[in-house]
Amino acid sequence: MVAYVIRRCLSLIFVICVISAITFVIMYSVPGGPFEEHQMPLQGAQRENILRKYGMTGSIFERYIAYVSNALQGDFGYSFFSPTERVRDLIARVWGPTLILGGITIAISLPLGVWLGILAAKHKGSPLDLNY
Repeated sequence: MVAYVIRRCLSLIFVICVISAITFVIMYSVPGGPFEEHQMPLQGAQRENILRKYGMTGSIFERYIAYVSNALQGDFGYSFFSPTERVRDLIARVWGPTLILGGITIAISLPLGVWLGILAAKHKGSPLDLNY
């Protein structure tokens, strides 16, 4: 049983690594970005400072290592839409209402789903019943 749990944890770590790599590659392979010239015309030094601030300098491999390292530390950088607010603070600000909404959803859907399941199981000749 312990070996099974260890194998599952290792496979979970592998899947998380693969998903983060795929997400990162897709994110950087899409053309455009938040600092395109037609959206926000910037001078050379300004553009370099902003790219450095958001970690968009260096090779793709260096950016991925920095991305994973920062994510493991819980540092997701600054928000593009609110440059003075860190993403971690943004998540913390909306975490409470998200948990409340999720809790209300589960509190409604779980009893309703169980009740409808019992009702469907008692009903004979339902279109879902394959044993006519």
